[in-house]
Amino acid sequence: MKGIASTVKLIREIYEDRRLLIDLSTKDVQRRFSGTYFGMVWGILQPLMTIIVYWAVFQFGFRSGDVDGIPFILWFISGIIFAREQQLFRI
Repeated sequence: MKGIASTVKLIREIYEDRRLLIDLSTKDVQRRFSGTYFGMVWGILQPLMTIIVYWAVFQFGFRSGDVDGIPFILWFISGIIFAREQQLFRI
């Protein structure tokens, strides 16, 4: 029960501070993509192109099949997102 209470408290605090979270996120995105030609579009397009290229190599080149009935691309995307987040938030 303690875990549920602390989770509810965390969600409530995030909701109460949502304006600050939105402002900080907006500033971070503006800072990260300022001075780039494509801006935020490149931030979405580049990881998407990376996923497509890797998927084609593994799916067609190495003939990777489904894992326990789940398509390989879903496993792959979840791994790529996790690895990319680890790179972005390294100090």
